[in-house]
Amino acid sequence: MKISHILITGIALLTLAGCQAKPDISKLNSNLDDAISAKQYEKAEGINDSIQSLASTKTSTKRAKVLHAIVSAQDALESSNFSQAIKTTKNYANGSTSLEGVAAKLHSRATTLNKQNKSLTTQLDAAKSSAQTGNNTQALTTLNELLDAKAIKQPELRNLYIKALKLRISLEDTSHSTDTSTATTSTTDQASQASSTNETSSSAASPESQPIAGSDTITDAEIQQARDDIKGLGEDPTYFSNNDIRRAILKMRAAGRSHLTASDWQ
Repeated sequence: MKISHILITGIALLTLAGCQAKPDISKLNSNLDDAISAKQYEKAEGINDSIQSLASTKTSTKRAKVLHAIVSAQDALESSNFSQAIKTTKNYANGSTSLEGVAAKLHSRATTLNKQNKSLTTQLDAAKSSAQTGNNTQALTTLNELLDAKAIKQPELRNLYIKALKLRISLEDTSHSTDTSTATTSTTDQASQASSTNETSSSAASPESQPIAGSDTITDAEIQQARDDIKGLGEDPTYFSNNDIRRAILKMRAAGRSHLTASDWQ
């Protein structure tokens, strides 16, 4: 039981004890109805516990079980524990009362999220497998499809989204490093050939050998502007670390632009 739940129960009892000789159950029932109408189920659970402690009935006992299932399921969904949410609400999957209907909706929601989570996790595992065998191109294709899926952007699946995003950034960095290494080797070979024929100027002019203009400093204001750009492009900037943002800004500068595009972090 949460501390807030205990406090609600205690406050309700103390208020009644201080204001009147006999507890006003009708007042508690009114407060309970208000809490349920406002969808404040944890508060409702605390008030119902107060009612039970004063005058337990079959109705309040049954209601206590439903409210507990609802609050527990909400907590489980928030922590992405879908199987626990399903288990907690399974007895109310076909609820007949309005309160049981809330539990039924949570059961349905948890079931859907559980299926989506398994499917999306399979895609992520496939991307990891491709990366482990050195097929980064296939891994990135799978990750791009995964991150573009509407389902993975649901709040309850944010942990999976972050894992996929971090893997994509890691693979992009690896690909970038490989490309840079290949370009450096090519430039070195060209320089060696040019030296033997007195054409050393060609390697010095190679774009791959030049630093990215404007990479010396990136201000906090630029990082914030980049986050605003990411949000404007339909992505959640909270999933991007400051290092991710800096890399995107460097790509943007190299392209001669003042605002980010999706290609800057892909």
